Amino acid sequence: MGQTKLNDFFQAISKPGKIVEYSLCQKRHSPITGIHDSEVTESLFPATVEHIFDLEQHVKTIDEKLAKCSKQDVVIIYLTGLTILTQAFYIWLLSIIEQAGIQPKIILGHYDRAESKFRFYDSLSGHTYKKSEITALID
Repeated sequence: MGQTKLNDFFQAISKPGKIVEYSLCQKRHSPITGIHDSEVTESLFPATVEHIFDLEQHVKTIDEKLAKCSKQDVVIIYLTGLTILTQAFYIWLLSIIEQAGIQPKIILGHYDRAESKFRFYDSLSGHTYKKSEITALID
């Protein structure tokens, strides 16, 4: 690896991460309040998906959106949408782990109707997180 690429690599891994929040589908439910008590405005998919069973395209869409996240970022996906899109997300996640040899920190937010709030789980281990624990991941 050349010195320039090596410097770029170390510069990239030394940058602190950030919390990046997406809903799976845009405006499928009432507005989502994120970790920092502000509305989650980004989504992986629009409210209406034209070709619902085009799993390959769904995986490409996810890749295009999440490729801009760094390895240090913590990504929260609020699962508010169609089950086939959730499957597309997991296909993407497993392919990233296999191809890049990394395990990105992806946290899934599941809405608890009884408590009227999201519950947060690590996408790979199932570990439960409280909001305060998520923000501590990047400090």
